[in-house]
Amino acid sequence: MNYNEIHVIADWPEDISLLLNVLIIRPGYHLPIPPLTLELWKLPAIGAFTESELPHNALYDAISLSINYYEWERGVQEGI
Repeated sequence: MNYNEIHVIADWPEDISLLLNVLIIRPGYHLPIPPLTLELWKLPAIGAFTESELPHNALYDAISLSINYYEWERGVQEGI
């Protein structure tokens, strides 16, 4: 797949650090990527949220974060 840009949303700083580290091929070289933006997002303390089905598992945590982020974003846009 080719993307014109990539936007990554993470809920923990180390997740961003780990992602950036895997882009490094060797000193001075990194994987070719399109423009990349990073967002560190903390789940608001108010409202219901979807918990990870398997905490500390990267895939399940990412699914939970995605659901929570888009539900929050939809609520903000609708003025909820």
